[in-house]
Amino acid sequence: MLKKLKNNENYGYVILILLCLAMCLPSFAQYQVMVLGDRLRASMGLNMSQFSSIATAPLVMGIIAGFLSGMLADKYGVKVLTVSLIVTTAGICLRLVGGGFFTMYILMVMLGCSATFVNTATPKIMGSWFTPASATGMMGIALASTNVAMALGSGTAALFESTEAAFRFTAAAAVAIMLLWLVFIKEKSAPAGQARESAPFRESLAVVVKNKGIWAAALCGMSMCTGLTGCGVFMPQALMSRGLSEAGAGAMGMALTFGYMATSLVSPVIIKKVGTTKKRLRLLMTLYGALMVVFLAVGWLAPVGVLLAITLFIEGFLVMGFEALMLAIPVSMKGIGTKYSATATGLIVTVQLIGAVTITSYVAAPIAGDNYHLIFLMLAAVGLVFCVCSRFLPIEDLLGNSSKAG
Repeated sequence: MLKKLKNNENYGYVILILLCLAMCLPSFAQYQVMVLGDRLRASMGLNMSQFSSIATAPLVMGIIAGFLSGMLADKYGVKVLTVSLIVTTAGICLRLVGGGFFTMYILMVMLGCSATFVNTATPKIMGSWFTPASATGMMGIALASTNVAMALGSGTAALFESTEAAFRFTAAAAVAIMLLWLVFIKEKSAPAGQARESAPFRESLAVVVKNKGIWAAALCGMSMCTGLTGCGVFMPQALMSRGLSEAGAGAMGMALTFGYMATSLVSPVIIKKVGTTKKRLRLLMTLYGALMVVFLAVGWLAPVGVLLAITLFIEGFLVMGFEALMLAIPVSMKGIGTKYSATATGLIVTVQLIGAVTITSYVAAPIAGDNYHLIFLMLAAVGLVFCVCSRFLPIEDLLGNSSKAG
């Protein structure tokens, strides 16, 4: 029965579900910690900089192994994703053991393993199971699933009676997802008479590093990822500083993550309908970028209530508006394609996370402390990078080489 299912021509949708679950797991666990910040800071005696380091620790795995994960995925396929999911599950389960700052930091780094490997390989896998026209939409669905996980992690964390209860629930979910993965995952078979496309490490590295379009996409992604991470780390604390309860701040955080989810599904459609020429697509990127800067700077200051929820939803919508496109760029580019796409995505993700972790944990938090006005102004300043670097993206490849100058 299982063999028959795996040979079904629509099995790509099962693979999509598995990828979504593997991406959701670390996002849920990480955002759960962000909302439980006050509890963790009190119980573990953490300052803001230490808490920020723990909250962003899952991203450190992307810095350490992001580029390597892409090359390994190009070489060995889904096998490396299976190993990464096992490491993530172990990190999530071992959080129940407890420990001090260093122990929690290491476990949170382990938690980010599947996020790193699955994120870098997903565009390649989607490109092998679906047509190029459908791959970007599938990427949007995968990203939307992570945003659902962020929303659920933020919105439900305060409902658990203790941090241990929250961690216990997540550990059970992690084990269930890992078992589903082991049972149903499958490598896409190469067409009859062809070997699976595989690239040597050195060749992949040489091709990707010298591609200017990949570096532009990486810097644009870094700008968006810094906004995403900064909002996740600081928004709950900033809203509580305005008088909201832990549960209220978590609920408002859900509005932000619902914005991420909505934009993952809607923005690819807007881009496809509106960005039909180079000029129009560049104008759309500039508009998104400019509004993102404004909302990052002052969005958290909107009047508490419905207006704040709407503002944070729009902020989330803008911050992640072009993320699916950035990750889909390698597959569409001349000279990259599916052969080198995981390595290229690995470079993009590595640059994204270096910027996000460095700016939030080692620049914004130490400099600003509890001055949330300054923190969000710093995030807004990083948003300007998107406005500049989007001018250097390979628009012709994104538009299928059919773009017009006007």
